[in-house]
Amino acid sequence: MQHQQFERDLAHLELIVSLLARGNFIALSYWRRRVAELAKEQHLIPSGALRVTRLLGLLDDIEYATKRLESASLLGATAVQVLPASSRSRL
Repeated sequence: MQHQQFERDLAHLELIVSLLARGNFIALSYWRRRVAELAKEQHLIPSGALRVTRLLGLLDDIEYATKRLESASLLGATAVQVLPASSRSRL
């Protein structure tokens, strides 16, 4: 993978994950796989490792928030409302 393609893919995933954090929980496993694939190429740009790690952490937080919403049956809440404050600041 070329570093330009890596940068485009990473920027796209950063956008998608921020949208997921706002309440669209569909296919989190798909997006996790996409980020994991980029993790193999994170050396291609200087900020790659940091950005991939941040995305994986956000996906962890979104999954946690999703489970919390489901178990608490919070109607009308969004993931941002139940995400840890540290994750909201990374969006």
